[in-house]
Amino acid sequence: MFKLFRSVKEEITTPIEGEVMGDLPEWIIGSVYRNGPGLFEVGDTKFFHWFDGMAIIQRFDIKNGKVNYQRKFLRSEAYTANIAANRIVFAEFGTRAYPDPNKNTIVNLLCKFIAKRTDNCPVNIIRIGKELFAVSETNYLHRFDPITLETLERLDLSDFVDVNQASAHVHYDQAGAIHNIGYSYGVKAPKYCLYTITPTTSGTSKYRGKLIAALGIDYKLKPSYIHSFFMTENFYIYIEQPLVINALKVASAEIRQLPMSDCLEWRKDLKTRFHIVDRKTGIELNSNYVYEGVPFMMINQGNAFEDDGNIILDLCIFKDGEVLKSYFMCNLAFEVPDGSPEGNFPPSSYQRFVLPLNLDKTTPIGTNLLSEPFSKSLAVRASNTKISLTSEVLSYVPFELPLVNENYRGKPYQYVYGVTYESTPKFSSSLVKLDIQTKSCIHWKEDHCFPSQPCFLPSPNAESEDDGVLIASVNTTSDDKQCCLIFLKAKTMTEICRVTFPVWLPRDLHGLFVSDNQL
Repeated sequence: MFKLFRSVKEEITTPIEGEVMGDLPEWIIGSVYRNGPGLFEVGDTKFFHWFDGMAIIQRFDIKNGKVNYQRKFLRSEAYTANIAANRIVFAEFGTRAYPDPNKNTIVNLLCKFIAKRTDNCPVNIIRIGKELFAVSETNYLHRFDPITLETLERLDLSDFVDVNQASAHVHYDQAGAIHNIGYSYGVKAPKYCLYTITPTTSGTSKYRGKLIAALGIDYKLKPSYIHSFFMTENFYIYIEQPLVINALKVASAEIRQLPMSDCLEWRKDLKTRFHIVDRKTGIELNSNYVYEGVPFMMINQGNAFEDDGNIILDLCIFKDGEVLKSYFMCNLAFEVPDGSPEGNFPPSSYQRFVLPLNLDKTTPIGTNLLSEPFSKSLAVRASNTKISLTSEVLSYVPFELPLVNENYRGKPYQYVYGVTYESTPKFSSSLVKLDIQTKSCIHWKEDHCFPSQPCFLPSPNAESEDDGVLIASVNTTSDDKQCCLIFLKAKTMTEICRVTFPVWLPRDLHGLFVSDNQL
């Protein structure tokens, strides 16, 4: 098994202190939390996809010039049932549940009929008020203790708002609410649901849900796969892409124990469509028009903002839906002598779409509705009802897991940080800083090292957008190196400190930094 994607053998409940090398900024006081798959075998059964692994929460506690590390498996119902049965009981994204060898065929069929949806949440960590939750693309959230990492309770989003699945990436507003998009599979056609969850101090519940909009599916019974969406000061923007969810398969998935990957279809014959929704009214803007572009797949959004009657969307784009197949464990199991995989990961690039808000029916067909400084993107009035969008490529460097200074979220910005992967001549990874204006990149890279998505912390009294520190956990495939937490000066992408640990750090997906005064 490729070294980056192996199972965690033990939890670390008593924090261990790392070795600090360099100058650890004394103003950084708080914790980096990371979430990702950490267990890929249960008894003699194995998960088929990396996203299927049981969630493990990692914490790097930073204070007093020291960094302590701990980790703990999320005690979801799926994890508890799997461990108790010593086999995989719940179907995951790419893995079906395994039948009980001690039960006959009829009993196993009955078990499939009453099967529950997994509540494994190995994708991201979000904050609602002063509380932390592990989340994925289901309707479940798990609250955990920020100090001990103990799992405290499970929330079902459907108790607060009518959704059956939700995005793993939320947006926050200044009032403390989270904003998200999900799906509702009711007796009628599926719908996209935009909603908020707000912490409250009154009533019987600590949280209050509000449905902002329930919007129809352009491609009936086949909603688009949405991992993330956009939010600006006044609008939500979501993308219907040709990677679609077959709702009929989803409806029978629990009975048939189909993994979600079997319910996804890449429809290259479909266009990519963009939808703009007013945050206050929940009404779709310019619903008489269709904003559309060529087929592509987006997993992670970068940033979006409003500018002079336009909405600017920056995102990571794959040419098709093949990238999810790259993370099946069979594609991660090959090794070459230096420990790097011989896999071929489809590259993504960072691109910009511009959506004009003010549409005039008198504009001649074939006219580009954009002008400087956005004329390198196209928004052509293709017909009386269609606006054809063409993106501007901001970077041809393979780019994923984008991150911006949160003070510039939903606003005009200049810098985005991310992780770049290269498959040839061997698989390698680096942290990258992209200057949107100059389209130039700066990298941090080290042989046999694979960094996670970074966190950006602005410096106290920061004087510029990139005045701050990037923090990322780093895995290694070399026996001569230790896994570490690195601190980079964001302006130059130079290392100012690293903290090494005498244990292997599991590969993670997403996370966040939380200062001590936020909890």
